[in-house]
Amino acid sequence: MPEPRRGAGGIPRSALHLAVVLVVALAVRVAFIPWHGFAADRVLTPDSSVYLELGRNLAEEGSFGRSPESPAGAVENPSTFEIFRTPGYPAVIAALSRLTPYVVPATVCLGVLLDVALVALVYLTARSLVEPGWALAAAAFVAVDLGHVVYANMVMSDALFAFLVGLAACALMYPAASRPLVIPLAAVALTFACAVRPVGTLMFAPAAAMLALRRVAPRRIVAFAMLALAFPVLWTVRNGLGAGFWSVSNALDYNLCLVTAARVEAASTGTTFRDASRALVGAAVRSSPGDDPARRSAAFVRTGLGVLRSHPGATLREAGLSLGEFAFAGERRNLLQLIGLPTAESAAPSIGESVRGGPTRLAAAWAAPRSELLLVAVPAAWNFALWIAATAGSVALARGGRWPELTLLGGLVAYVAAASIAVANGRMRMPVTGVLAVLAVYGIRQFTRARSGAA
Repeated sequence: MPEPRRGAGGIPRSALHLAVVLVVALAVRVAFIPWHGFAADRVLTPDSSVYLELGRNLAEEGSFGRSPESPAGAVENPSTFEIFRTPGYPAVIAALSRLTPYVVPATVCLGVLLDVALVALVYLTARSLVEPGWALAAAAFVAVDLGHVVYANMVMSDALFAFLVGLAACALMYPAASRPLVIPLAAVALTFACAVRPVGTLMFAPAAAMLALRRVAPRRIVAFAMLALAFPVLWTVRNGLGAGFWSVSNALDYNLCLVTAARVEAASTGTTFRDASRALVGAAVRSSPGDDPARRSAAFVRTGLGVLRSHPGATLREAGLSLGEFAFAGERRNLLQLIGLPTAESAAPSIGESVRGGPTRLAAAWAAPRSELLLVAVPAAWNFALWIAATAGSVALARGGRWPELTLLGGLVAYVAAASIAVANGRMRMPVTGVLAVLAVYGIRQFTRARSGAA
């Protein structure tokens, strides 16, 4: 193997170049701080307020649950016994609150640092497939990715979750993945990822399949799966014994009614998405009075599935549109909020979500300010190119017989896309943006090699 080229002081040039990319990533994220100044109306969302409340209760009372005055407004979780959110991110907030009274600034700064660390993980993951220059390109993409920049500056769990997923992927792609500590590290990262966001529950599956393709000993694969599933299993038991709800979270149940069914209802009846969402959630709440969270979750599922069964054609169309949003959407609303533009207060998550119809959707989109149209069109075009390159990279991995790597990287992307379909938007793509960047640079590298070989 050739010696790496070295720069001043004998430091490898690739390390110096990576340092530059990390500085750029930090600078881009920190540049937003003068805009928002950690103000609550800039860096907080309704979810952020709940995270802060859960973190405060965890720090002050040592219990994970909502305050007695909260359930009246928490239709997704009508009890003080929390089954909607998992404790990972509130635990981080609780730990920070013990260190400093400035919890919001500390939480945002931690998110920025974790997101910069993810850029380094993307580089290391790509290095298992490509040369340093190409790996730097993958890292540079994540360094300036708009979704990562926005959510690193907000009190949301996305930066932490993406970091843990990136850590697991990096460990599993490590060339000597049979070494004793690498596989357990990936499993611990995945179980903590699930503690941060329930969507991480089954992420162990593509990882376990990759280990099987690498012919890792079955007992080690079983141990990996058991460690990766440690949190979701224990939390399911906790929810079952405490609330009669035998699952990690009722987030999917709630979003099935709040988002998925509401989109189908709006597309079928011509009403607005927001009106359909209010009506369906209201119907579920009326059919499940009281503070039983398991009964409320069952009502969400019953109401949501009833709409999907009544409109099968619209359900299929909206599923395709949701996947399109997952793949191509940017972060318009939260970006506008972060920099304090007043249009953020009334902006929908994506242009055209006010009315779910073909011509009306396009008309609503075109009526938006041109600056906002650019915030939709430019990320969409950029993400389209990314997906084309990532698809090419997946094909190249398959043609090269690199099935373990394709199983892990492609499996993570496919799983996150499928698991996020209930609330598919650009934010849901964030945990695998780094994976897509690695696949994309591999695809571009193979394409340029083939072109140069043909020439």
